[in-house]
Amino acid sequence: MPDSANEPILDIRDLSIIYPISIGTVHAVQDVTLSIYKGEVLGIVGESGCGKSTLGLSILKLMKPPGRIGSGSILYKGTDILGMDDRTLLDMRGRNIAMIFQNPLTSLDPLMSVERHFIEAIQVHEPRTGVPECIERAKKILADLGIEGNRLKEYPYQLSGGMRQRIMIGLALILHPDILLADEPTTALDVIVEAGFTELLIRLHELYNLTVVLISHNLGLVAQMADRIAVMYGGRLVELATVNQIFEKPLHPYTQGLMNCVPNILLEQKELNAMPGSPPDLVGEPTACPFAPRCPKAMDICRSRVPPLKDYGGRRTACWLYEGGV
Repeated sequence: MPDSANEPILDIRDLSIIYPISIGTVHAVQDVTLSIYKGEVLGIVGESGCGKSTLGLSILKLMKPPGRIGSGSILYKGTDILGMDDRTLLDMRGRNIAMIFQNPLTSLDPLMSVERHFIEAIQVHEPRTGVPECIERAKKILADLGIEGNRLKEYPYQLSGGMRQRIMIGLALILHPDILLADEPTTALDVIVEAGFTELLIRLHELYNLTVVLISHNLGLVAQMADRIAVMYGGRLVELATVNQIFEKPLHPYTQGLMNCVPNILLEQKELNAMPGSPPDLVGEPTACPFAPRCPKAMDICRSRVPPLKDYGGRRTACWLYEGGV
């Protein structure tokens, strides 16, 4: 695990992202503060609609219109991404920070060969690089991914789901970025392919000394890869700790609920556990803990005030239960 005493490579401060709609304003991400360090794997987990993907997209300033940054900053090596002009942003995307999107089939152009995808990805940032060199670099990265060079001539529809996902990884790594954002990278994969994909990501993380932000519902994948885990709920960061701390002793009741929902093959468990209720409506400013309506430990204060994210012995959580200490 990287030394968190070093300066963070990516520093998110008091970030809020809003979406205006006809009946008000959706607060998709609210007051998120998070530092990411060189060489670490940070897992971001939570239910659908909790703000994970929106947070990931905001790092590259790719929020879908009419979404916009309400407040905060995202510092990459000290420079605020949110203040970059379009030219600087274009150069930063792919070269410094790259992203693997959820669905590789819709992320690849069906009318372009794999080879053409790689040539375009390189020449957008390095216009003087010739086609032969682009192809050689593509073949090298594909070899690291276990793909034969002759597949460069094929089109996305000719590839399996796992193969398309590996092509997406290759495109993300072709310019050797510092940070790789992986948004639900195993969603479209079956169990066997997912296992191989996980091993591949671990190997590439070590090979390229990548900083990885892994956004996932898959707690098993996060447990296998991550150094730290950020738990999001209702657009907020509710717990941040090492992977061992989260799995051995989660603090926030929501994190505890997520852990209880993970099937355990070592127990004679006939039924899967599930948390009652649904994620909150994010329209309007919150006036209480977003998890209070579903929380078995909710107190009066939980229903009237939003808990701040506070440090408790090197880990952070946002819960009124720990005002007197952990």
